Amino acid sequence: MYEFYLSVLELDPHNKQALDRLHTAFEPACQEVEHTISTGDLDEGERELRLLHDYGTLQGVESDNYKVALLGSYLYAQRNLLTRKHEAEALQIQERAAASTN
Repeated sequence: MYEFYLSVLELDPHNKQALDRLHTAFEPACQEVEHTISTGDLDEGERELRLLHDYGTLQGVESDNYKVALLGSYLYAQRNLLTRKHEAEALQIQERAAASTN
């Protein structure tokens, strides 16, 4: 939905209906982004977060930018956790491979 209304605003930056719909959907969209990140779909979460950021930048709304920044921090933390998990799994695989050759 955000993609649609943002594309409308690219054509008509003052389209009241698109602006109203984006504003109304902001809170549910933030919740959806948080859910997407928490389920581990980090690439999709990042894509959705970019859309929210575009809206916040377009509107210049400080509270919206704050929420987007918090979600960005959450995404960053989840990416770090995933990286650590993958590193631990890689280490276990290396240790098993080394043990099996001995």
